[in-house]
Amino acid sequence: MRRFISSCLADLTLITFQMLASVSLITMSLRTRCDCRKPKSGMIEDIARRFAIDLSTVYSVGDSLRDLQASAALGAQSILVRTGKGEKTLEEGGLPEGTWVCADLAEAAQRIIAHDNR
Repeated sequence: MRRFISSCLADLTLITFQMLASVSLITMSLRTRCDCRKPKSGMIEDIARRFAIDLSTVYSVGDSLRDLQASAALGAQSILVRTGKGEKTLEEGGLPEGTWVCADLAEAAQRIIAHDNR
């Protein structure tokens, strides 16, 4: 159990550093109309390239259709949370095929852990 917890903490630390290193991409995309603005996938592609991430192993959690479209286009597992704009997004339909729908981040985390432990 300790190894599992240590492994999870190491993964979370790596993810946190990756997110911090990628903040400049997000800020830039708010000011310009480039391929890094969702639903285009440029931002996700750049992060994957920078950190050598296989996107087929990534879970992408969001509450808007454009969040889900950007990650699904690259083979990541899209997860819609029904919080925030998620309920409206679900009602409007058009979710990418295979999108998981979860009540909130806690349920999404539980589903990810259960999926990884299969």
